[in-house]
Amino acid sequence: MIKFLAPFFNKNDELSFILINDDVISSFFGFNSDGGIPLSIVGIYATLVWTVGKFIRIFFDKISQRVIYEEMPEPSELFELCEGIYIYRNPRNLVEENKLYDLLIRILRSPETLIKLTKLDHNKQTNGMIKGENKNI
Repeated sequence: MIKFLAPFFNKNDELSFILINDDVISSFFGFNSDGGIPLSIVGIYATLVWTVGKFIRIFFDKISQRVIYEEMPEPSELFELCEGIYIYRNPRNLVEENKLYDLLIRILRSPETLIKLTKLDHNKQTNGMIKGENKNI
């Protein structure tokens, strides 16, 4: 038996609901009715929906903010910049390494610059197809 009382606002002006339901499957999970944890169909369903929803939310959290970095069409110039930072780090040329690192950070902080730098160059792509350089077709 499920009793549903009307929603009301609590002291913090938050909408609250009171739901009263009978214990249905408390003995199913090994808990006795004397001192065990009472479970109900509605309680299990609410917990399951909340848990699945939480995992879905974690998976898709801030995906719109990550997509610009994960879906770059042509990141080769950024990769070369990272290689340059690594090359300057080996002989301990820290001044040049710091300049390249600052440039990389400025590029990653500016979405317009990042898009311009990593977009596909259609002229190179069509010229490669005309000259027969693109063997994937």
